[in-house]
Amino acid sequence: MKIFGIIVGGLALLFILWLAYGFIWWQNNHEEVMQVVDQAVQEGQDIGRDSSNAECLQTYLDIMKDCHDMTCSIQNQVFLKTCLEYSDTDTNLCAAVPSQENLIEFAKWATKTCLDQQIENSHCAAGLQEVAFHCGMHSSR
Repeated sequence: MKIFGIIVGGLALLFILWLAYGFIWWQNNHEEVMQVVDQAVQEGQDIGRDSSNAECLQTYLDIMKDCHDMTCSIQNQVFLKTCLEYSDTDTNLCAAVPSQENLIEFAKWATKTCLDQQIENSHCAAGLQEVAFHCGMHSSR
């Protein structure tokens, strides 16, 4: 029982340290993050108006190749979300994207999509949730 208490206490301490790190990171980076988010929204709107969903996805994948930090990953995910909102719906793309409800198949698709593009950023696959969400919204209409 004593070992269990030590393990729980250690996990609680790690969680508190993780929260403290997140708070400090946000305090040091929130202005930059807000600026890049605003820029990403504008770029997503501009490019999305003249693109298909598939072109938005490819643009996201292209820019993720040179992305290696959290701020860049956030910026690119916001870009993808906005671009998809403003672009022409591509039913062929959505037919190939597994639903987020099928977590295993979606994770396989997202990982394969990033690896096929030789993207080593661990946030690439997470950003692809925007495609699944967009396709899910489109199919439910």
